[in-house]
Amino acid sequence: MKTSVLLIVFTLCVNGLWSQCNPKVKILIPEGYSLVKDLEISMERSSDSTQTYTFLLNNLSEYQLLFVEEDNFKNIVSYELFENAHLLGSNYSKATNLFYPSFNFKCAKTATYELKVKKIANKKYCGHCLLLLKKAETSQKVVNTEKEGKKDVYLIVDESPFFVEGKGIEAFQEWVAKNIVYPEEAKKNGIVGKVFVQFVVNSKGKVEGVKIIRSVDPILDNEAVRVISSSPIWYKPGYLKGEAVNVALTIPIYFKN
Repeated sequence: MKTSVLLIVFTLCVNGLWSQCNPKVKILIPEGYSLVKDLEISMERSSDSTQTYTFLLNNLSEYQLLFVEEDNFKNIVSYELFENAHLLGSNYSKATNLFYPSFNFKCAKTATYELKVKKIANKKYCGHCLLLLKKAETSQKVVNTEKEGKKDVYLIVDESPFFVEGKGIEAFQEWVAKNIVYPEEAKKNGIVGKVFVQFVVNSKGKVEGVKIIRSVDPILDNEAVRVISSSPIWYKPGYLKGEAVNVALTIPIYFKN
């Protein structure tokens, strides 16, 4: 049995992502939900029959597990979600032999959850299990510093920031890709990887509060911070209830030869 431990951080909020199974296919996030975690599930035909993913949720809200599979990978695995060994839901019913594309559950308290992916057919499998947060539940705040005279920073807003007219985080990622410089020292030493950077687009559209939330190497981390910090003013800040607010965003930056 393969086990992965995940720390769920409420920072990733995008409108879609590319499928690992078919790079030409874009997975869209359902309206009214925000992406918390994308579990990329890959199992070879000869691999272990069960994979377990363990994560902690401390946000008391409603969630959805959405299973994204192409036709040639359907009906190969079952997904079961447990809270403290109690089964909350599954995408597969043994009684009816039917598979379901998603199910919802509520996090009523801080708890550890286990997602078990079980093979029910001896075939290769590739798919995505998306953990989604229902936006209607609440507006997520990263920090509340009002007492210190600072404005709150939000994770989920009514209107996301636009980097350029009509385009948000994806346009910014394109700009980062054009302006990032792969450090020569990292090239020589074969240092590669994916650095995750969190930053705030403030109510004026300026980028601030840049920090690394998943490090690879100080050399790559420093370059990631440099390029994000050099961002031009965004075309439009995020809005919540008609007011411009500070919004926290997170993006991965890839470094490879």
